[in-house]
Amino acid sequence: MARMLWPEQSIMGVTIQSHLSEGAKAVSFRAVDERRAPRIVKQFHSPGSRLAWFPHFVSHQERTHQLLAGSSTPSRFVRMIEQSVQSPFGLLQLYPFIEGCIDLDTYLQGVEVAETDAVRARELVVMARVLVAAVARMHDAGVAHLDLKPANILLRNAQELSVGRELYLIDFDFAIHRDLPPPWPMEWGFVGTIGFQSPEHFRGGAPPGPHSDVFTLGIILHEMLGQQRPWGDAPSEHEYRQQILGDRRPVFAPRPGIESLVNLPALNELLLRALSPVARVRPTSAQLHSALLARSVDLAAESTTISSAGEHAKREGSRSSGSAAAPQRMPVSSADAVRFKCKCGNRVSFSLPLVFGRFRLQSAGIFGAAIVSREQFRIDRDPRGSWTIELCFGANSNARLNGTRMVASTPYVVHYGDEILVADAAGTQACILTADAP
Repeated sequence: MARMLWPEQSIMGVTIQSHLSEGAKAVSFRAVDERRAPRIVKQFHSPGSRLAWFPHFVSHQERTHQLLAGSSTPSRFVRMIEQSVQSPFGLLQLYPFIEGCIDLDTYLQGVEVAETDAVRARELVVMARVLVAAVARMHDAGVAHLDLKPANILLRNAQELSVGRELYLIDFDFAIHRDLPPPWPMEWGFVGTIGFQSPEHFRGGAPPGPHSDVFTLGIILHEMLGQQRPWGDAPSEHEYRQQILGDRRPVFAPRPGIESLVNLPALNELLLRALSPVARVRPTSAQLHSALLARSVDLAAESTTISSAGEHAKREGSRSSGSAAAPQRMPVSSADAVRFKCKCGNRVSFSLPLVFGRFRLQSAGIFGAAIVSREQFRIDRDPRGSWTIELCFGANSNARLNGTRMVASTPYVVHYGDEILVADAAGTQACILTADAP
C-alpha cells in the first residue's frame, strides 16, 4: 500500500492541511494552494498501481469527466477533477473545495418529518427536481454513476438562488460508460454502498446501468420527500439484499406539504416501479423529473418496460424509409430454449437467463467472437412469456437487430427469424446470429 499523505506536506502545487474523510477506496484531505484557496486532494489506495488494468482505470476516470464536461449537464452539478497524477503516494486527484457545503445525508438528519412546513416542503421538492435533472443529464451523456447516495450529494449555501442551496454530485470514481466496458474485470464487481445499491450490484450476471441509478434515486426520493426509507433501516448487507430482492414493494407516504407540489399519482406509480427488482420495468430519470415538476407523465411512452423487437424495427424502418413493416414473426417462448444460428453454421442456445459475450460465443465456435465485448448481451424472460435480448450498458458494440442499432439497457423481445448483427465500436462485423426454430 502507498504511503499516506500527512499535514503540511506539499504536493501537486498544494499543501495538505487536514484529513477530511475516508471511504472504501480512497482518503480525502483538505489542502490549500499558493493563494491559500482551498482544495481537496483524493488519495486512492484501491485499485493498486500494480494491477495490469490500473492505467486503463485512470484513463477511464478522465474520460468520465470528459463526457460530463461535454454534455448538457451544468458544471455546477458535478465536482470536476482539476488534476490527476500517479505518484509514490498512489493515484492522487485534485478537486475544487466547495465552501459552505453539507451533504444531503447531514441535511436530512436535521429535517424531522413532523417539522416539514410549507417552506421546507418546497425546498425539498426543488432539491429533488435538481437532483433528478442532474442524473437525467448524466445518463444522456452516457454515464451511469452506480454509487449515488445522500453522502455523495453536496448542498452549498447559495442565497442568490430562490431555494437557497446549490447541488453537486461527487465521487464518479467507478462510474461506467454507455459505449465502453469498464476497465476492471467483471469478478471485481461494481462499487456501491449498502442501503443504496441496486439489485444489479448483487446479481453476478446482471449488468448495472442507468436503471441501477434509478433504483437508488427511488430510495433517495423516499428519504427526501417521504416519511421514511422504503423498507425501513437495514442494519446488515444480508437483510438489505432480502429487502430489495423480495416481493414486498414499499408504499410511498409523502411528507406534509408535498402533495400540492408534485404529480402525486404519477410519482407514487414511478417510485413503486423504480424500486422493482426487475430493471426493465423501472422508469427513466426523465419520467421521475416530470412527475416532480407536477407535469402529466406518459407512463407507456417513456417506460423502460419491454418493447417488441418487431415493433421497434417497424418504428425505426418507417422513420427512415417510410417502407412497409416486415411480416410479424412469432416470439420465442420462454418455455423453450432460445437458440441462435451463426452464418458459419454453428449454434449457441440458452435455457436460463444470463449475460453472454466473447467467452460463450467462442466456446460455441462462433466465427468472429474474439472481437465481441466480454459482457455483450443479456438474455432474460419477459413476464409475458417470451425471451428478450438486451445490449449491456458499456458493451463496446454496434450491434443491430433486424438492421436497427440496438439501444443499451433496452430489452427487445426475440422473434423466430430475428437477425442480430454483432460488430465492435469501429463497425467491424463479428457475426450474424439468427433466432432459430427448435
